[in-house]
Formats: sequence, C-alpha cells, structure tokens
Amino acid sequence: MPFTPLFVSSTAAWLKAAGPAWIQGRALTGATSGTTIVTAFSAAVGVGNTVCGFVTFAGSGPNIVSSVSDDKGNSYFFESGTLITGDGQNVTAFHRSNITNAPTTITVTLSVSNGFFDMVIDEFSGCFAGGSDGRDVASQGQYQSSPGGTTDAVQSGAGITTVTNGCLIYGATLGDRATLGTYPIIGTGFAVGTSGTGNAGALRSEWLVQAAAGSGTKATFTGDGSINWATWVIALKPAGAVAPGAKSLAFPTSPRLRFMRPPRRK
Repeated sequence: MPFTPLFVSSTAAWLKAAGPAWIQGRALTGATSGTTIVTAFSAAVGVGNTVCGFVTFAGSGPNIVSSVSDDKGNSYFFESGTLITGDGQNVTAFHRSNITNAPTTITVTLSVSNGFFDMVIDEFSGCFAGGSDGRDVASQGQYQSSPGGTTDAVQSGAGITTVTNGCLIYGATLGDRATLGTYPIIGTGFAVGTSGTGNAGALRSEWLVQAAAGSGTKATFTGDGSINWATWVIALKPAGAVAPGAKSLAFPTSPRLRFMRPPRRK
C-alpha cells in the first residue's frame, strides 16, 4: 500500500525558489543633456522583480545624483559616483528589489544640468523579495586609467565578500571615449546584459549567479586597455533569502518530506 504524505502542496515554489534570471534590458531612450536621464523598458517590470542600472554623465563632481525613481513613485538605491578623472565623466550604479507596481520608466535626477548622458537598465526575476534593498553586502566601484587589454583587466575593484549563496552579481562598466559601437567583452563566467547607446563611450552590463558566496567577488571586462574605465559591481540576494530578524521556513532537520505509514491491518 502506498504511503500517504502528511501534506500536499499545489506548488513547491516556497520550498525551492528559482534563482535569479535576466528578463529584459534597455539603453538610454531620453535626452542626452539636462537634469534628468530617462530610460524606459519595453514592457512593465514584473511583480516581485528587481531592477539594476548604470548611468553616466559629464559634470563637476561624482556625487551630484539627487535621486533615482520610476513612473510609479518607487525610489531606488544609488551608489556614490566614480569620477573618471581627467575627463569629468561620472558613473553611478543603482537598484531596487521587490518591485510590485509594474513601472516602465526609470529617471535619474541630477542636482545640476549636465550632458553626455548614457544609461542601461536591466530587470531580473528570482531576487530578494523581503524588502526594497536586496544588497547582500556593500557594493564596490573603481576608476582605472589605461588598465591594459588583457582578459578581465577592467575590474570593479579588489573584490567584495558575499555571504549568501546564489547571489545575483551585477556588473557594469563605461569605457570613456571608446570607439562608438565597440563594446567591451564581458567577464569570465558572466552573461551579457545590456549595451549602451554610445553617447559617452562604451557602456555595457553583465550578470551571473554566484553558486557559492565568497571573497574576491568582482565585475570584470576586457576592452581597450589604453582608455579610461569606470566599473561597478552589486551583489543582490536571491529569492528565499531571509530578511534580518525574520524566521525561515526551512525544515529543522531534513529537507525531505515526512510521510505517515497507514495502520497495520489485524
């Protein structure tokens, strides 16, 4: 006689959530100068999904982004800018997790008018749904002058140390004054995200799912080693990660389901 399970669920999604996956991306669709940098997805962002982005603009300083928002009133978390010295081009990365109201348009607002805009935005499913800030650890970015053209020479820094397995590692870079239409090669192990329009140079994003957390986590690219590069990396927790102070639904001892044996016949 077959065993009878203690419970039967119509879906096993709560037992094992799907890992992060790229859904769509878009490059700059708005004006290339002024105080707002605008890019719109082709389709609305899915419920519970995450948006990451990377923006560049010319200006007098690296920290002149006032806000990042969307057409449904959501605010995004943005990093301190990385100034490409000698040419005045700034870059900032941003993100928001667990979006629930289907926005399409992302707007970066600057404190002063600037030009040479470019931006890429990417949507991902399968990321942290316990709040709007899904970062696993602090993000990292750096500027490099003439890093050389060897494989993965363009980097986001010395590396961050992730603490959660299965994180989405999102990287993006700008090659300032790169030949228009010539984009860097994505880093080893990464998948390509979105490529910029070329208003400010070569802009491209990439992503991977990091199976095991650890040190030295960085975004890498291969490109023209004789120009300036600015690169950011963001690590975002996967769906199923538990928010601080929350309790997990994990089984206390074994992931296997318990079964009840029917009583013996006499």
